[in-house]
Amino acid sequence: IITSLDIENEIKTILVISKQDLNQTNVERTKRFAVQSLIRSSLKRGEIEKYNITLYNEADLNLYLKNIANNLNLKKKDLKNFFISNDLNYEIFVEKYKTELLWNTLIFSLYKNQITINSVELERELSKALEKNKNSDIKSEEIRENIINKQKQDKLNLFSRSHYSTLENTVLVNFK
Repeated sequence: IITSLDIENEIKTILVISKQDLNQTNVERTKRFAVQSLIRSSLKRGEIEKYNITLYNEADLNLYLKNIANNLNLKKKDLKNFFISNDLNYEIFVEKYKTELLWNTLIFSLYKNQITINSVELERELSKALEKNKNSDIKSEEIRENIINKQKQDKLNLFSRSHYSTLENTVLVNFK
């Protein structure tokens, strides 16, 4: 269930975090995106609960909050007070990002055995990267590892979109 208060908080959070004025034009422009964001989070939360996923990378959460604070020219420790002073719910904001991290854990646990790396494509990308960085101190193995990680992440993103798309077609979201 998504309430009008949820939508109002999401719109205000989006506008404040992106340093936009809180006016009727921006509220109307942001409303659709806010509703879609809340629906996405709600569907993901349901799936996370279904699979009983409880672990996420806390370092990623801390880095995200630090980056948001830096973007707002704040220190991480001041972010909560910033939310309070802007009449926003900090806990909901943090929980929403935790949901994203838990979703990542879910997708990885469901699809980790289906991630394959095309060795021909890997070697081609490695050759390009080595040529591009031939005057650099970056080692071949480091470049290879970065390419592999990127390919794995791309596949996980594909699985994530596919899994979410299936959810979207099978779950009913209510507004109150």
